[in-house]
Amino acid sequence: QPGISTAIEAYLFCEAVNKTARIGVMAHDEETTQKMRDMQQLFFDELPPNLKPERAINNATRVYYPLTKSMIYIGTAGNTSRGRGGTYSHFHGSEVPQWKNADYLLAGVLQGVPMDGQIVLEGTANGALGWFYNEVNLALRGDSIFKVHFYPWFWDEDCFIAGVDTLEYTGEELALVNAHGLTPGQIAWRRYKKK
Repeated sequence: QPGISTAIEAYLFCEAVNKTARIGVMAHDEETTQKMRDMQQLFFDELPPNLKPERAINNATRVYYPLTKSMIYIGTAGNTSRGRGGTYSHFHGSEVPQWKNADYLLAGVLQGVPMDGQIVLEGTANGALGWFYNEVNLALRGDSIFKVHFYPWFWDEDCFIAGVDTLEYTGEELALVNAHGLTPGQIAWRRYKKK
């Protein structure tokens, strides 16, 4: 959990308070949608008082900054009409592999993002199926408008168990150690997470 969604939401917050932006944010369930809203609120709360922009709307689904004329819409992918009919300069889809109707939802939402807009779709793998899986494979072949950015767990410096200096590796673990230079502490963390 290196905070990919948080980094994206921080970027979108900066866009909204410094430029004119129409931002759509959609998560896979109500709990994660609320987390996205909480992130936006935290970014606002942490600004020094002299840098806090005015907000004319601030509710569960919308935030409006009148000085920049920016609107942030936050919704849940479970609502099959969410996001349709809107125009967005930026769109963030969170945990897209978990969306039940990703193909249907994104067919509508993405039509509302102009050619110079920004679309970020992220998520944790959920098996070899679904819209996200198919789109990642198309992108890897160069047959998509999207570019894949993969962030493996071992890039996160917190993914290790301290004090583990030696281990007897399985064949799979040895391949990971050789391919990525992983430490015994990282492999011990991986074992723990797999359990």
